Parts: sequence; C-alpha cells; structure tokens
Amino acid sequence: MDKRNGTLGINIANLTAKELKARIIDFATSHKQRIILYANVNSINLAQKDNEFRNILNSADLLHCDGWGVVWGSRVLKVPLKEKIVVTDFFVKFCEELAERKVSLYFLGGKVGAVEKAKEKLQQEIPLLHVAGLSHGYFDEKDEARIVNDINNSRADILVVGMGTPKQEGWIYRNQHRLNVSLCWAVGGLFDFISGGIKRAPSWMLHCHLEWLYRLFREPKRLWRRYLEGNMIFVYRILKISCRFR
Repeated sequence: MDKRNGTLGINIANLTAKELKARIIDFATSHKQRIILYANVNSINLAQKDNEFRNILNSADLLHCDGWGVVWGSRVLKVPLKEKIVVTDFFVKFCEELAERKVSLYFLGGKVGAVEKAKEKLQQEIPLLHVAGLSHGYFDEKDEARIVNDINNSRADILVVGMGTPKQEGWIYRNQHRLNVSLCWAVGGLFDFISGGIKRAPSWMLHCHLEWLYRLFREPKRLWRRYLEGNMIFVYRILKISCRFR
C-alpha cells in the first residue's frame, strides 16, 4: 500500500459533485462504453483483502469518493480529495438535466417494488424523464441473460445499477461486454432511498458527517460490523501508512 497510489491503493478521482455530473453527461452521450463506480470505507476495506475486487474498482473509468471517512483518509495521507460525493444528494435534481438532454436511463437494483416506486416518484417530479426499463436487484443467475437482453432492447444511454457492494461492481464487471449502453453507473442503495424504503438521516446529521451513525441505529444487526469494526480497521490502516511515510 502506497499513499502515493491513491488512498490505500485505490485510485479515486479528485472531483467535485459538479465535475462528476459533467463527466456523467459526457460519458452518456458518447459512443464508447464507460463505467463509474464509487469508493467508501466499506469498499476500500473489502479491496484490502480481495485483490479481484480491488482490480475491479481500479479498472473503472471513473471512481469517485462516496464518504467522509475516505476524504479524511486522503487528507491524512497527503493526497487530499476535494469532497465526498453521495449520489443520493443530487440524483433527483440531476435527473432534470438528463431529461432536458434526452438521456435515457435503465434502473437495475433495489428491493422488490423499490425500483418501481423510485421511477414513479421521479417521473411525478420530472415528467419528461425517460426511464427506458427497470428490474429489481433480487434475481437469480439464470435470469442474467434475460435482464441483459432487456437492458439492450431498452436502448438506454445509462444503466443505473443499485445492488450494493460488492454485488453491483461484480455484476457490472461480468456483464459489461454484453451490454449496449454508454455508461454503467453504480449507485448503491439509491433506489431504496428514493422510494422511501430507507430513510435518510436528519439534515444536521448529514451536515456533521454522521449518516453512518443514523443508519447503524436503524439497522444495528445488519450494519454493526460494517460501521463499528470496519471504521476502526480503516482508521488503523490509514494511520499505519501515514506513520510509515513520515
């Protein structure tokens, strides 16, 4: 692990949310397929013990920062990132611009029913938004070929994949060469948030970078290892590397 090679060996693009949105539009309107993934404390921890997953992250055309912990780590390692970029913060507003530019989307992921509710809510606010197709993320491997065909037949410009880490990254990596879309974009739990299935933290907690604590409180059995143990492991690794380069 070399602090000069990103954050713990993960090559994260140093972008603002505004710059990321510009890159998304550029990718979506080109004729070359691109992949956008994100890095947070959880995904970086997974990458430290799974070389294949680390290679998947680093093979993305753009890997953006998705959490304050990663920004903190980058600053400690003297490779500071501009800001964290949480897609849920800007996605609804960004869809207005996508609709104006006639960029079409395919939604893949979320719990059963969540992706339909997400589409319904978005199109209530943005009637011109073109969601060319959708599928929930709880499908068997035998259904992959059918879903890939449905995506291709939809002729969507952007495939928005929200199945959680590392499932979404692995799915995109395995299927990218079969997909006829300009952009594959991993978005984690976006559909569950937009549909209302998962509530976001109060604004003051978002401002104080404490959304992880709110989510831990809401789902302690599922998230305690990820946030409590995972955060401590991440801090240890960052400080260890930092001390090595002093």
